[in-house]
Amino acid sequence: MYFDKQANLWMASGWDGQFLKLDKRTGQVMGAIGNGNGTGTGQFLEASYFVMDSHDNIWTGDTARGRITEMIPAKNRK
Repeated sequence: MYFDKQANLWMASGWDGQFLKLDKRTGQVMGAIGNGNGTGTGQFLEASYFVMDSHDNIWTGDTARGRITEMIPAKNRK
């Protein structure tokens, strides 16, 4: 779990291959990043470990594939 700069709570879903933005009071899912389980673009076999940089980009390690991926929120894309 991780809190971004706006105090939003994020959680890795593991084998579901997503990173979930949660309401910190209710636990309700407010959004998700990731295209589910798989080996394609934006997909993860095991989304477990992640950190956020100063721009709230998610850096994740897919432990089942041995790769690191940067996920950039739409608001940060150029």
